[in-house]
Amino acid sequence: MTSAPEYNRICKLKDARNFGYAVAGDPGGKPVFFLGGFPGSRFDGLAIDEPARQAGLKIISIDRPGFGLSDFLPKRTFGDIAGDIGQLANELKINKFAVMGISGGGPYAAACAMSMPDNITSTTLVSSICPINTPKLLHGMKPFYRRLIKFSSYTTIGLRLAILRQMKLAKKDSLGYFLDILKFNPPCDQIAILNSRIHDLALSTANEAYRHGVAPVLHEARLYMQDWGFDLGQVRSKVIIWHGAKDEMTPIAMGAYLSNRIPVAEVHFCEDEGHFLLLNRARQILKQVAENF
Repeated sequence: MTSAPEYNRICKLKDARNFGYAVAGDPGGKPVFFLGGFPGSRFDGLAIDEPARQAGLKIISIDRPGFGLSDFLPKRTFGDIAGDIGQLANELKINKFAVMGISGGGPYAAACAMSMPDNITSTTLVSSICPINTPKLLHGMKPFYRRLIKFSSYTTIGLRLAILRQMKLAKKDSLGYFLDILKFNPPCDQIAILNSRIHDLALSTANEAYRHGVAPVLHEARLYMQDWGFDLGQVRSKVIIWHGAKDEMTPIAMGAYLSNRIPVAEVHFCEDEGHFLLLNRARQILKQVAENF
């Protein structure tokens, strides 16, 4: 499935870097730039292919620099990817579009909302991470993740080892990789993952994320532990936040943080959902995206 030409496209950026992307959903639909979770790849957008078709949306799902088909950009920031998306939009002759960021893709989507308010119809943040350099925002997170974040403030050894382990599992033990995903999430997420049957897609997107090795993934992980480089209070385009109360990866405190700091945010807190709420709510969320064009 992932070998189809529409899932393996490349845009040549002004600095000669390759910028990979996939097109899913309705080919003639309203355009949505999709930023998947960490580490992720352009294949993440394929998970919402069918509901996007039903909503009349064209999903343009990207590879961040150093992942998949995109060349690595040392010292890149969240704002740099917003610039890359702006170039891709110009290449595709798209003037008005929506942006959607899932989990670790949230900061990139927020950067787009900040830098391209005249072009963006709405920005949707689903299960988004927030700046995690404030300890109280980690309340409700799995202890393993909290310890890893705390340890990483002193050294990147723990992060590097965790990334190497995931990369090895994705390449050599597909069942182990999938069981790892299930193990680190609550029952509501386990059910959502199993019902969605995304095993093959999850494995494909992981292997694309690790295509260029550890360095790009480690760089992105460290970005999450710093300030985002822009003031959320200055975002003036429409932002819609969806967050699950049972999320143990990006706890609901993170959704509350974002909603309190983005002046134009519309918030949907879902009591019975976890981190993978998009798998259950894709039709509802995408219908809202379409209505905001």
